[in-house]
Amino acid sequence: MNVPLLIARRYFLSKKKRNIITIISNISMVGVAVGTAALIIVLSVFNGLEDLVRSLYGKSDPSLVIAARQGKSFPVNTLLIDKIQNTPGVALLTEVIEDNALLQYHDRQMVVKMRGLSENYFGQIPIDSNLRA
Repeated sequence: MNVPLLIARRYFLSKKKRNIITIISNISMVGVAVGTAALIIVLSVFNGLEDLVRSLYGKSDPSLVIAARQGKSFPVNTLLIDKIQNTPGVALLTEVIEDNALLQYHDRQMVVKMRGLSENYFGQIPIDSNLRA
């Protein structure tokens, strides 16, 4: 015998008499069902939103960033660049320097992140396919 089925049959197929226990049980079942459905919907939306953000920003973010341990920059020589480029799995090396800057236009100010890019930066990011009019 299936005990959960017997209990479910007893509560669902009971007499049509509406006592307070049956009403409370039905209200709590509906509440649990609505809460579960809302949770599933919210998690699905956030999962899709995460995939969208990764696809949009994944094009412009590099797979690996080498940054200075202290300070804002470090000396780069051709030996270091050649060593990195000859590492297996490295397809492209791009030098970028970035820092925060204050942008001012008339009476408005905004803190921005300014980047200095090397010439092959746009080989990494196909900017033409990312721009839309």
